[in-house]
Amino acid sequence: MREGREERIERLFDRVAAALFGAAVAAAVAILFKGSLALPQLAMASATGGLLASFVAAVVLRGVRPGPQRFR
Repeated sequence: MREGREERIERLFDRVAAALFGAAVAAAVAILFKGSLALPQLAMASATGGLLASFVAAVVLRGVRPGPQRFR
C-alpha cells in the first residue's frame, strides 16, 4: 500500500517537473524569436517547442528508476 502511494507522488512530481520545463522552453523560444517572427508563427513555435520539451522530459523522467542502496 505504501509503495503505491510513493510511486503516485513521484509520478505527480515528474509530471509537474516536465510541465515546468516545457513552460520554460516555450518562454525561451518566445523571447529568442520575438523580433524575427510574426505573432501567429511565434505562438506556434513557442507552443511546439514547449510541448516537445515537455514530452521529452516526461519520457526521460519516466525512465529514471531507483537503484540499489549503496550506503549504510
